[in-house]
Amino acid sequence: MAELTPAMQAMILHWGEMGSKWGLNRSAAQMLILLHLSPDPLSAGEISETLGLARSNVSAGLKELHGWQVIEGSRQLGDRKEYYTAPRDLTVLARAVIAARHEREIAPYRAALDTQMAAATRDGTPAPVLARLRETARVMDALDSSARQALDDTLTALAADAESASPDGTTKPKKKKKKSG
Repeated sequence: MAELTPAMQAMILHWGEMGSKWGLNRSAAQMLILLHLSPDPLSAGEISETLGLARSNVSAGLKELHGWQVIEGSRQLGDRKEYYTAPRDLTVLARAVIAARHEREIAPYRAALDTQMAAATRDGTPAPVLARLRETARVMDALDSSARQALDDTLTALAADAESASPDGTTKPKKKKKKSG
């Protein structure tokens, strides 16, 4: 990849900060945005050189990004190196972040709540407390479902908007449908 401009450097640093809030390693988040911005696939060596990261840090970051399912590796004929790319569509990355956060934050809490409710039915927990646990589970499920649906609707709309935009960022004129009859 060509030398990073100041704007690209700022974006990479910012994504490192954001990624750590998502639960993604700072270096891995920086690697993700670098791969997203790069017009061509990059090798681990190129990533290491561009970001000034140790190869071991890059290797760990690539493994983490594979785990989040936000990068793909490929090989080129006659080359032993693996080259990595990230989706060009940010809605794909957003969906991956949302899924990872759900698995890390909501799912374990919900599983623990199920375990607690099961234990409460066997250990003599008073009925009003058990009812409150069930209500907590119902509300958590409803909030999780609503939030996921709202985010999915938003990301779907953003993806549709992106499809209708031209490479320079302007909106393409919509084709008129022919009336039949």
